[in-house]
Amino acid sequence: MGSTEQVATDVAFVAPFFHAAASGTDVDLPVVSAIAWSTASALAILGLSRVVSERLPA
Repeated sequence: MGSTEQVATDVAFVAPFFHAAASGTDVDLPVVSAIAWSTASALAILGLSRVVSERLPA
């Protein structure tokens, strides 16, 4: 697991995204939805690549 600051930063980014997606207010527009989901997908791919390549600190 990462440092406390890293975990807090991850939660601070992910929580509003899922809140917006669940409420449907911000993600109701197709353009906003495309930007939000593509950004989330890119970050998920980058995060998983770091886990798989074992580049995360112990």
